[in-house]
Amino acid sequence: MNPEALLNQMIVAPVAVSLPPLPLDAPIFQALSSALIRWDMLEADVESRSFFSGFSILQTPQAVARAYFIDSRFAGVVARVGSDAVQAISRESFLSLYMSRDATISLYTLDRYAVQSLLEVTTWNLQLDRVVPQASVSAVMSGIEQQNLTSQLLTLGLDWRGLITYHGGVPVLSSYEQAGRTMFQHEALTRIALEATENGTRFAVYSKMGFSSLDQATILSEASFDELVRTWNEIITFCEKRTDSVRGKDTWDLTFRKARLALVDKYPLLDPFLDEVRYTAGVLIVSRPSKALFDGLVAVYLETLTMLGIPPQALYSLLSPIRDKHLRLWRAAGLEVICPL
Repeated sequence: MNPEALLNQMIVAPVAVSLPPLPLDAPIFQALSSALIRWDMLEADVESRSFFSGFSILQTPQAVARAYFIDSRFAGVVARVGSDAVQAISRESFLSLYMSRDATISLYTLDRYAVQSLLEVTTWNLQLDRVVPQASVSAVMSGIEQQNLTSQLLTLGLDWRGLITYHGGVPVLSSYEQAGRTMFQHEALTRIALEATENGTRFAVYSKMGFSSLDQATILSEASFDELVRTWNEIITFCEKRTDSVRGKDTWDLTFRKARLALVDKYPLLDPFLDEVRYTAGVLIVSRPSKALFDGLVAVYLETLTMLGIPPQALYSLLSPIRDKHLRLWRAAGLEVICPL
């Protein structure tokens, strides 16, 4: 099938893009017989992993299915059975496939928002379908990111295919395919941006309800607050080790405490006597998360650097690995002042 016919087929049936290639570089286990690991055992394993998100691949001679997990809970299944189109199936249908004598099961971790988008994409509709002049696809990519859109961008060249799933303007899953070779994530994004400069490249944009933005309150849900606490502890641990190695033990800890007290009038929730946030031995514990509290922590971080005479930009490149790991909530959480995107 030629590229134009392929894209037209996907436009008629957007469900065709619901099973893009997935990176298999974060396995929990691979290709075990379903006779050796029952489904209840697999679910118990997933539930034991704190905030686990990922997918399992079930393969039988007749079908391929993916079961998705979000926050250590089963979230849904999509499958291709025989020559049928890819579609969402019930848990009961999936378990019937699982009972096949020749079934194998694998389990992988995957970004939470990538999983969420993969589950939703079967309900998305085509919003734009264009043949674009040189470099226009890059402009579309930039527009999706700048407008914080949740959508899926399908690009198709003469002999290649790219697929980028965005959640709140952040690319959470990217793949690039050419001549049987598949790339993922940053490498895929780079190739798509490069190849999409060809005249005649086509693109299609899918979304659930048009180009609706993901607002701050949606990203900063209660589930995300736990991740924010972990993110803050990573930032503080890094800064503490870096500062103490140069200026002596407890330098960061003592300065951070002074900065916190200096800002109590402006951010009352930082008051150590309220027990809203505890800071002991370099570990941050938050009892009742709120946006106001995390805004206060940003202010304390910046005040600590000021007291230490460290310009924030001096740490940008050093903090970028933490930023990249938590990219999906970085902007919404106001952490760009700590390390810009």
